[in-house]
Amino acid sequence: MNMKKSRFLLVIFILTTVLFYSFNKRETSSSNIELLNYNNIEQLEESSTISFAIFSDNHGNSPYDNIQMAKMNTWMHRSNVEFAIGLGDHIMQQDGRNFLSFIARNHWWYNNFYPTIADSENAFFGKSQDDVDAGGALLTMMNFDNRKDIIKRNMKSEYYAVREVNGYRFHIITLHFPDQPYTDAAFTEESKKFMTTILNGIQKTNKDVVIVNAHSRFGFWIDNLSPNQRVTLMNKADLVLSGTTHHFEKYYTSNVKAGQKMPLIINAGSTTNARFGSHNGYVQIDLLPTENALVAQYINLDADAKELAPSNESFIKYINGGVKNVMFETLVAMN
Repeated sequence: MNMKKSRFLLVIFILTTVLFYSFNKRETSSSNIELLNYNNIEQLEESSTISFAIFSDNHGNSPYDNIQMAKMNTWMHRSNVEFAIGLGDHIMQQDGRNFLSFIARNHWWYNNFYPTIADSENAFFGKSQDDVDAGGALLTMMNFDNRKDIIKRNMKSEYYAVREVNGYRFHIITLHFPDQPYTDAAFTEESKKFMTTILNGIQKTNKDVVIVNAHSRFGFWIDNLSPNQRVTLMNKADLVLSGTTHHFEKYYTSNVKAGQKMPLIINAGSTTNARFGSHNGYVQIDLLPTENALVAQYINLDADAKELAPSNESFIKYINGGVKNVMFETLVAMN
């Protein structure tokens, strides 16, 4: 590498770093941080009436053959999570990775897992990663065609599920947006229309949690929407989820005032193959009834024990309200 190119790359790195911390500072100003009084994760879970998990990109690894997946499975069940949402790339063709057989044999996972179909599922059940909708065979295998709480679009790879738990309704809208093909066929207008039609039909109350997810190509899919589609999503959704990059992060939204109604938009990283400085992990959501809010944490699967997440990986989303970073008092005391 020549000297001029080295200097150019150094300048780009410095500018990117400055912009990142500038945005991060705006997102985590004192008016946008919620201080929660919990000394450990067990206290938080005791205050929660409902917990569920979100994860992505385990690439076929299961609790049978991978330590991070085994940890997640154990920690999820200790926390009494009600269900798990997957954001794609769960089933792979490599030998020795048997998440598919794990799902088929495990009663809890078979009945409580809501997967997103992505390119890896298409490749496993079809001809290639760009064999659009082929991965929907996983949903058929899991009996989604006949479950009363699920409506499938065209009986393929997209669906709308409603899960009722302790007086709350969780609306899960799952769209098909794989990495490939590298054209608009990867995320069709029909998919977006399916989303907006479902969203417009939900009569949302303070007991309704609306979750919309797709795998995506570059880490977030909200930028692939038209202005009107984006407005519909932002006004109705509580959680907007994606995967594919293997890097946990929150989507930066400009010109947002403290407390302004909006969804929590996150990329769920990867349980087993984290990249770009992220650690392996999954997202746990705890519903706090007193605040009528969802606390989201990216749980570190590389740690020996389950712990409260730091403020850059912890958020509170008020149902029908705004989003804030979370700082737990035990972490404030440690600092």
